[in-house]
Amino acid sequence: APEYQEGLLRLLDYDVVRSRLKSEGAVQCGYVKNDGERFMLTILTDNRSADETMWVFERKDLP
Repeated sequence: APEYQEGLLRLLDYDVVRSRLKSEGAVQCGYVKNDGERFMLTILTDNRSADETMWVFERKDLP
């Protein structure tokens, strides 16, 4: 949905994502698709490689 686009676009700045992963351990962002379906995106560091991340899209109710 349009009101969630800005938050999701910030996740395309990989330097910011890496910095947040180092300081917070994980990055989470809840959002709603245009059809009303709710998701939680969690970004984690892949323990096998310092340069790799894992993005998990989970359908769920948001707070």
